[in-house]
Amino acid sequence: MTTQAAQTAFVFLVRHGQAAMPDEDGRYGLDSAELTERGIAQVQRLAGLLGSTPIQSLYCSTMLRARQSAAILGEALGLSPVVLENLHEIDVGSFEGATLELLRAKHPDFQPWIECSFFGRFPSRDFHHPASLPFPHGEDIYQMCARAVPAFVDMIGRELGRTCVFVGHAWLIQSLLCHVTQTPVSEYFRYAGSNASLNLVEVDGTGQGLLHLLNAGDMLADVAGGRLQARRQPA
Repeated sequence: MTTQAAQTAFVFLVRHGQAAMPDEDGRYGLDSAELTERGIAQVQRLAGLLGSTPIQSLYCSTMLRARQSAAILGEALGLSPVVLENLHEIDVGSFEGATLELLRAKHPDFQPWIECSFFGRFPSRDFHHPASLPFPHGEDIYQMCARAVPAFVDMIGRELGRTCVFVGHAWLIQSLLCHVTQTPVSEYFRYAGSNASLNLVEVDGTGQGLLHLLNAGDMLADVAGGRLQARRQPA
């Protein structure tokens, strides 16, 4: 291994597979949502893509859908996932367990979150969830970064000179990509984050560096099959 290679880590930032959100009662369950059958298949396909890659470590969020996804990947890679406490999705506070209908009716400031996250609306400069808008009794994106980025940097410190996988969540990974590329976190929505998607970064000990691959995996299958427009259903 060259000295230069020993000073960086390659990290696959992987979003979990499709989860049952909202659930059959229309509720948004943040921590308890499990992978759907489609979500399991998505991660299994991802495991096939990663199977020939020499990966030394596997990490994941505390949340069930990420732990389930990591377990599938770990079986294929021969690795046991390490759960990282501070690398979980944004805390939605009192919105956990609420129905989307209630949120749509009572919380107009959160319409961009609902429409883009659950109904496929295209996020734009004029229509996205502001990074500074906190969820009631929860976090805003800046607060999420305040706990997540140091945990990410700590993980990188153990992986310099190696290749690892971290399984997490959309907003979390988007925000980490902002840190990696030194992009203002207010621009997080510029990074796509499909279920079971792969992002490959190469970073130094600060957790900053290069973005080599963005939102690949399940999206690649849709590109090959000409199904891109079918992915996005206007609200």
